[in-house]
This record gives sequence, structure tokens and C-alpha cells, in this order.
Amino acid sequence: YIQFFLTDVAVTVHGQTALLTCTENILSGAPAPEDEEGPGPLLGQLVVATNLFRRTAAGWRLWSHHASPVLTRDDDEEEGPDEESRGPGDATPA
Repeated sequence: YIQFFLTDVAVTVHGQTALLTCTENILSGAPAPEDEEGPGPLLGQLVVATNLFRRTAAGWRLWSHHASPVLTRDDDEEEGPDEESRGPGDATPA
């Protein structure tokens, strides 16, 4: 089982090319544990996606697709003092 909900959709068209960016909210069914009957739990994931389309004689065709997972911090995790004070480009301490 897999289901997609698209949010944050933005479309820009320039001539025969269209750029679509969105957030893919993915819901899928995990396998059931071996010692249990019935379906497994539902799992969710967020992915940000960029899609490039070209218009052809046959209509709009997907030219390129790129997606990256959205990383989230667990509520139980706390930022350490090093993470708060580091700026962009600062090296990670060894």
C-alpha cells in the first residue's frame, strides 16, 4: 500500500517547459511483524520534489524528477551548545 498527497504545489511555465515543485506526503504500509496477523503499521514520510516537464506534440512529458527526504528532529532530541553556535560553513567538531 502506498499513497501520495501533494502539498505546497507551485507551477511555473516558460514556453514549452514547466517547472513544478511540491511536497510529497507519502503514506505506506509496513510489513506486519512475523508474530502478528493482519496488516502492519502505516508509515509516513515527507519528500520535497522538483519536476521538469516539456511540451511535445503528444502533450506534456516528464523530463526530469528529483526528490529529497525532509529530515526532521525527534521531539526527544535536544540541540547541543555546539549545534546552536555553529554557523553555515563551520566544520563539525571531531
